[in-house]
Amino acid sequence: EYVCARFRNEGFNVEQHQSPEGLTCIVSCSRARMDETATKHRLLKLEKDANIMEPFSQSTAITFQGHDLAEFFKPSEEVFLLWEAIRAVEVDGNFGEIVGALENVPAGSELIFALKESTAIIDVYPLHVNSIKKELWKKCLWASPLYHSAMIDDVHSYFGSKIALYFLWMRHYSFWLVAPALFGGTISFINHFVLHEDTTEESLLTPFFSLFIIVWGAFFMQFWKRSCASKCCLWGIVGGGYEERDDVRPEFQGAPRVSPITGRLERHSPRSVRLAKYVVSALVTGAMLMVAAAVMVLSLNLQGYIRHNSFWGEWLHFHFLSDFAEPGAVFDPNGGGPYPKILPLVPVVGHTLVILLLNNVYSTIAESLTEWENHKTRQVGYRGSR
Repeated sequence: EYVCARFRNEGFNVEQHQSPEGLTCIVSCSRARMDETATKHRLLKLEKDANIMEPFSQSTAITFQGHDLAEFFKPSEEVFLLWEAIRAVEVDGNFGEIVGALENVPAGSELIFALKESTAIIDVYPLHVNSIKKELWKKCLWASPLYHSAMIDDVHSYFGSKIALYFLWMRHYSFWLVAPALFGGTISFINHFVLHEDTTEESLLTPFFSLFIIVWGAFFMQFWKRSCASKCCLWGIVGGGYEERDDVRPEFQGAPRVSPITGRLERHSPRSVRLAKYVVSALVTGAMLMVAAAVMVLSLNLQGYIRHNSFWGEWLHFHFLSDFAEPGAVFDPNGGGPYPKILPLVPVVGHTLVILLLNNVYSTIAESLTEWENHKTRQVGYRGSR
């Protein structure tokens, strides 16, 4: 109830829906509020006369193409502007009394993150526009891997640039795979039916295929950069596009301070504390890698790959394990021991199972370390660390 009333007081449209799972609030805002937020964040839109992308401004809104239409902002832009307008609502003095006092949540902090951190709300997510979603689904359903560029523009309009760039990448990748497929198929045909060679390792044409792949790879990347840059310019996400901002994680812990950049209150964690945690994480990660390496060395001894005369054998060779792989022993890899088709596989299977177990343990430790490092942002800090 506090959440709904708070956003109504800030000028948002709020609908409440009660269900067995709890109260759901559907929040929307007016077109004027979107114009105001678009001006604040310098959202790039197409100008009428110059036909170029320029930062939107309420004072010159009439100069932008289609501003008088209800569809001036794309669905993905509307979601972004609504989200930024919601984020602009700050914690007030009643927050602690109604929701419960939280440490490190000073007045002036973003209300939506404070609510989520206090578990007053479960989550925030955008709702679909079913009519647009169904129409887009019909277009995608019958599209080929080399679908038209206009369909990618429709995906961008509804889902935003990140999803659209994925489809653009798949279109580019699928198209460019045709050349190496045809060239490789031609070489295989010549090897088999003309040169009558069973394998390609010794074929005289293999170096030419390798050279082709090197040249193809260079052109592939350069043309992808050009295609990507072209679409980014068309969509207005170049040089600080609206989806390039990195959000502060609600889980981030820090002492309140006034930001020297924005002048607003923010949570801050000293760099020295982060660096100390990074060092601890590096030491723990190094220890885990050493355990994995030790398991590999023991397994190779058990399989008979490491001998006393092997490289670094005097340090890595263990007689009490390698003796099991001696000729006639139980794990003899040449099949000289009992059950020659089964027992030599035991060290390999055992090594695989231990690696799977260690992987599960290490994944849990890595996630815990990432949380403990207390990254401020999602994209660069938290996800990059994971």
